[in-house]
Amino acid sequence: MERGWRIPTGGTQSFVWIVVAFIKFSLINSKPDPEAFHELSIEEYDVFLQELHPPHNPRYDINLARAKRQAGDQTFEFDSDEDEEGPWDEWGPPSSCSRTCGGGVVTEERTCTAPKPDSCVGPSKRFSSCNIDECPRGSKDFREEQCAKFNNELFERKYYDWIPYLKAPRKCELNCMPKGERFYYRHAKKVIDGTSCDDEGRRICVDGECMPVGCDGMLGSNTEEDKCRICGG
Repeated sequence: MERGWRIPTGGTQSFVWIVVAFIKFSLINSKPDPEAFHELSIEEYDVFLQELHPPHNPRYDINLARAKRQAGDQTFEFDSDEDEEGPWDEWGPPSSCSRTCGGGVVTEERTCTAPKPDSCVGPSKRFSSCNIDECPRGSKDFREEQCAKFNNELFERKYYDWIPYLKAPRKCELNCMPKGERFYYRHAKKVIDGTSCDDEGRRICVDGECMPVGCDGMLGSNTEEDKCRICGG
């Protein structure tokens, strides 16, 4: 006679309900990370409400960026400013673009071919811009989209509508605040590449760090607007 796990006839439905109940219990009793939880003072909350406004999405000179690319002028940012030393391999294939519009990021990586990785000095990742065309009118802010993904997840036995909180010290963390509450929570240590750091200037998050982009929307570009606000003029 074979031995093994068997569910008694008629007990399948009960078994399913036990599994569902266990999952619900686990979700309800899962506690947020205390290090990611930050309560605001009344004064901090008042300042947040006073400065709350629709996000400002910078505009880029897309035509200038296209002209540069057609001329072979590709610019990069790197994960290190150290001078390059050691037997580095070639740059690997580019990743897919992190965004479909609004300015995403492509990442390329390389490895040190020496027996000891410490023998190589310099960047192991380089980043370039992609899909810098404006998003369609009416599109949600990219950081708002990332916060809103948690609206359907229980948080301390409740559902909240989450909105971005931009006054946290680390601009490239995904810090979100529930509407009507006086705290914010770090839902992720890194936002998706291409997310604006804040509403000031042209800076985007890349691999968890704020990096500047030119008025042409390109990482590594030092192109700026002149007094007449003409990009590269």
